[in-house]
Amino acid sequence: MPSVREGSIIEYSYRITSNSYFRLPSWEFQSFEYPCRWSEYEVEIPETYSYTVVRQGIHDYFINKGSEGRQTYHVKSPVDSRTPVDISQDLTVGANTVKHRWVMKDVPPLHIESYLTTPRNYIDKIEFQLMRTYNGEDTRELMRNWKQATEELLSKDDFGGPLTEENEWLNETLDKITAGSNDRLGQAKAIYYYLQEHFTCTNHYDPYLTTNLRDVMKKNRGTVGDLNLLLVAMLRQKGFTADPVLLSTREHGFNLAKYPILDRLNYVIGRLSLAGTVYYLDIAHPQLGFGQLAGNCYNGHARIISNSDSGSVFFVSV
Repeated sequence: MPSVREGSIIEYSYRITSNSYFRLPSWEFQSFEYPCRWSEYEVEIPETYSYTVVRQGIHDYFINKGSEGRQTYHVKSPVDSRTPVDISQDLTVGANTVKHRWVMKDVPPLHIESYLTTPRNYIDKIEFQLMRTYNGEDTRELMRNWKQATEELLSKDDFGGPLTEENEWLNETLDKITAGSNDRLGQAKAIYYYLQEHFTCTNHYDPYLTTNLRDVMKKNRGTVGDLNLLLVAMLRQKGFTADPVLLSTREHGFNLAKYPILDRLNYVIGRLSLAGTVYYLDIAHPQLGFGQLAGNCYNGHARIISNSDSGSVFFVSV
């Protein structure tokens, strides 16, 4: 662009194609580095989907306007495995839509003060999460509250599902690990330190399983989700009361206590309840002792994901 000079305005556009209708992209109206003269976000959503909008920041919208419309969509129906012929069908579907336009004008940059947990907790932005779907006849509610979100997480193959299985293949390893421990707390510590010393965390910001537990055990490495969910599975297999706890680390921003925005949860630890005492465990950091958490885990609200006593817990640094 040979004619570009200081003060030039460059406009560009791009298209993102995603098969995930569960989450719309969030939008930041404010910058950390420079003032924003005009920031605009517009969505048009077919009536099939209803999203919850979560607002953050202190500046008022210059434009905050909703309207109704109608749009035509091209839909490719999936192949029916019950038919002998491999045929898919392209459909043209008309649907009513809900339009919304948000604009902020002359937004100053966010002043970053000392001792902020993370500036992203205060920047002007909006986020979305799917609340319900409608197929023309029936309405399906999706994770309007933590109870529904917990049920969903416990059934997921990459989170709670493997924890409910009979993981008898772990018994031989567990017997060797705990052979020298006579009391229950000693056994729990033996499991914790074995995993911490023999496994390497490859990604500290993925709270879900990227593979199966057997594969994690075989490779001796994995994400924080792989490792700490394996820890929970091993403790349960040994007869302990253990559950995963989802949280958002400081650099990722605050998590909402009232409503589950799963995109805000980027970390998972384990909770062990033993003889009236609760221990929060994390094997992803080799320097941590039993019952200790890294500093960036102390970021307010976290959620215990359990089918018996799921609830909120707050990690606050003192």
